[in-house]
Amino acid sequence: MLSKISFVGNQMKILITFLVLSITFINHGYSQPEAYKATKANYNSDGVPAGNYKERRNLLLQSMSNKSVFLAFSYDFYNSVTSWDVDDDGFNRNLSYLTGTTDPKTVLMLIPGGAQVKDKLYTEILFIEEQSEREILYQGKRTGIADTVNNLRIEETMPLSKFREFINVVLNDKDTLFIAPNPDYSCCNIFPEDKEENRTEQDNQPECIKRALKNIQNKKLIVSGSIPSLIKMREIKDSEEIRLIQKAIDITTEGFISTFSAARAGMPEYKLEATMEYTFKTLGSEKPGYHPIIASGYNANILHYKKNRKTIQDSDLVLMDCGAEYRGYSADITRTFPVSGKFTQEQEIIYNVVLEAQDSVISICKRGVNFSSLREKAGDVIARRLIEIGIIKLADEYSRYFVHGVSHFLGLDVHDVKVSEKLSPGNILTVEPGIYIPEGSPCDKKWWNIGIRIEDDVLITNTNPIVLSSKLPKRAKDIENLVGQKK
Repeated sequence: MLSKISFVGNQMKILITFLVLSITFINHGYSQPEAYKATKANYNSDGVPAGNYKERRNLLLQSMSNKSVFLAFSYDFYNSVTSWDVDDDGFNRNLSYLTGTTDPKTVLMLIPGGAQVKDKLYTEILFIEEQSEREILYQGKRTGIADTVNNLRIEETMPLSKFREFINVVLNDKDTLFIAPNPDYSCCNIFPEDKEENRTEQDNQPECIKRALKNIQNKKLIVSGSIPSLIKMREIKDSEEIRLIQKAIDITTEGFISTFSAARAGMPEYKLEATMEYTFKTLGSEKPGYHPIIASGYNANILHYKKNRKTIQDSDLVLMDCGAEYRGYSADITRTFPVSGKFTQEQEIIYNVVLEAQDSVISICKRGVNFSSLREKAGDVIARRLIEIGIIKLADEYSRYFVHGVSHFLGLDVHDVKVSEKLSPGNILTVEPGIYIPEGSPCDKKWWNIGIRIEDDVLITNTNPIVLSSKLPKRAKDIENLVGQKK
């Protein structure tokens, strides 16, 4: 009896709730989803705080001459070459670093000496294109003019349509215009009147920008496509950047562990790629930071192998070079493992040589060390060991089997910007030695088709380096044990 009364009561509650919601929707006249009527962009609370962006812009302003002006152009939306109505989008890392925005059709202007225009002094302006209702329907709400002061801490925001008129006034008494590097040519297309101009992929960026700024009246102005002070700022990661990179690394670590467990002989490489990316997305990564390398057997000797289509054989090593992206920052980690769960004798020997080289390099990743010395350290270890096991006879022959650099900086770009030769606290870099012995190499056949790389992400401090990816095992026996968990 009690159950029946409860059931009837619940039905009445549902009916009343439905009627209330119906009246509410009728009164408000909703004719389309609420998302399309949003007045503000959706800001993610786990990103870099807006105050950090303001500090970065102030530091850049302080590094520049009062006779200079700085511009950072966004990327534009562009149609995918495989589907005309699907927009791909990227973002200018320099613009994002200084503002936090990844929106297209945006220009940041910084004026160290200030510009007096109509009784107002300007030092920073963000030019943005306001969206039409149709653009909001197709692309979602972007940052609007009303959002920028509170959410981006920008002093002044103007419609993009005012940029060309305003830039001439600002540049009238300046001698240098710095353009933030932007490798994507679509930055020239953010102005509608430029879209019909003939432009080729061979255009270099300064010329491309000059045509976007073709009506500049100050003919003595020097236009520079590089600004070293900005690159030096990006080299040193602040605490928020370190936190986000660590998050990307932790997600990537879980992706590797899941993939070790899922690996089986007889499966195609792309199934391991799918397992990796599934884990990334499950743990909050937006996407891989770069195209994953899942290279089994002889494919491990192809440095940037991308097909990921080969069927994995029981005797294969699998080299996986992958990194999750989180809030614009990417991890970059490589591990090599035997799909059988057990290294052969030859595989383990080469594996331990690579590991020794990596450990040796990490040990010298300290403040004041020359970046170039990292490669030299790895080469010394690899040359000595390859002579000992009979793969080479002379030390300088090691470069046949260790064919790439050992490190690069990591940040908003996977291969992040760098101008300094000496390491400094706040640098985050990879350490990734490798040995590759393709079939036909001038050594005993027992070594053929072994390709091994081990890569970790390292933070430079005032004392000893911190391996941010240390949670992911890399000793041979530990790797075997992880793969063995599936048995």
